[in-house]
Amino acid sequence: MFCFPKTVVAPSVFEPYCLADKITVSSSKNYVIVDISIQDEEYGDWIEGEGWLAQLVQLRDDILQGDYRVFYLAWLKAASIAIEEGEDEEDLVEPPVPANLKKLPDAIGTFIELFDTALASVMRYTKLKYKYL
Repeated sequence: MFCFPKTVVAPSVFEPYCLADKITVSSSKNYVIVDISIQDEEYGDWIEGEGWLAQLVQLRDDILQGDYRVFYLAWLKAASIAIEEGEDEEDLVEPPVPANLKKLPDAIGTFIELFDTALASVMRYTKLKYKYL
């Protein structure tokens, strides 16, 4: 879950990455809340919490600088789970492919490891071409 001041970012920025019950955007009087709830039964291992948060903190700063790659990767993972749960692939609207997917910062690498968002495993669920990777 990410929380951002409304004075810094509008909720509409995150709407392309929303996927029912998996990636949602809500707001309060002063904040925009993006909740990523990826629950993949196949990879339901226990996660030891030590060290993860420190490695992920940079994501928030990157997002505030306009780097939405983590949301795109989260969407890919969420979409692959939705399809496995019976969602029609044609009903999914892929968000814009962000730039610089070839070079991911360490914080996104940690996110990928944490959520098992391996690009190779979700490529079949997206129109993303390998030339972007």
